[in-house]
Amino acid sequence: MGRPRPRRAVAWALAVLVTASCAPAAQEPGISAQSYLESAIGVLDRGIRADSPEWGVATREARAAISETSSVADVHALLDHLAVVAGGPHSWFRTPQEVQAWEAAATGVDGPALPSVVVEDGIGVLTVPAFALDDADLVQRYVDAGIAAVKPYTEVDLCGWVVDLSLNSGGNAHAMLAAVSPLLTDGVVMRSQERASPAVEIVVDGNTVLGAGQVLASGGEEVVKLNPTSVAVRHSGMTASAGEAVVIAFYGEPAARSFGQWTRGFTTGNDFVELGDGAGLTVTVRTFQDRLGTTYDGKLGPGVEGAGAAVGQSPGLTEEEWLLSRCAE
Repeated sequence: MGRPRPRRAVAWALAVLVTASCAPAAQEPGISAQSYLESAIGVLDRGIRADSPEWGVATREARAAISETSSVADVHALLDHLAVVAGGPHSWFRTPQEVQAWEAAATGVDGPALPSVVVEDGIGVLTVPAFALDDADLVQRYVDAGIAAVKPYTEVDLCGWVVDLSLNSGGNAHAMLAAVSPLLTDGVVMRSQERASPAVEIVVDGNTVLGAGQVLASGGEEVVKLNPTSVAVRHSGMTASAGEAVVIAFYGEPAARSFGQWTRGFTTGNDFVELGDGAGLTVTVRTFQDRLGTTYDGKLGPGVEGAGAAVGQSPGLTEEEWLLSRCAE
């Protein structure tokens, strides 16, 4: 299992079975460079591209480059390239110093940003910020904040809702899905699929998010649900990874439509593994599917609407025009 881990940021999305704490990794600070490399390769072997000829070539070249006289720093120099070959552009390596800086930035001085609601002209706007942490207390705080922000409006007749993901660069998709669960109908909202494995259904049940029979995130005992006339899902070029997972979760939602700009295009799920010296590997191990079974691996465009998750017939409508038109029906 390795040494106890500090609270840390994570770069995975929809890691249904989180294996970071038990994944193969270098466990001793004084380990040889060759053993360290083998541990890292063991982690990266789960990448979605690790069955490609390019991965075989990359690992042979890396092993040839590291000898008994090499240092762990020499291995560090190879790992960013190996991560991309194994997992694609959504995978990377961080040095111990970079991991520490990443954790500090994700936590923030006053804690991470939390979901919030404002009402503008009879329209509720639920802002869902990035959240790159797996600390249980902070996850619960994030989920509870989202549900608490929506709860006062369960008996208010608003014209519609906006789920604002425009500044959401990703992180922990489970927490985000639980936070927006009042606006999602119960049932399968999306799927994730690892290489050569069956797709795993991601299910919303009240304010609980489940995958592979496990509770991934959950609100309090009281279930908070809305029945909105319309939900506009707002995204931008900054929306990435777990933020894009939330966009996909609304695909097929009967009352929803997406608006904004094309997303960043990291519609895949990662696992983060901390190596024995505190360095970190983030590797893409799963692809995303919507509730209808469509697989995504690239940028998401606006205009996806309704139960069929099809591009709407009136792409010229603005977000406000669409919400108001449905409110008037």
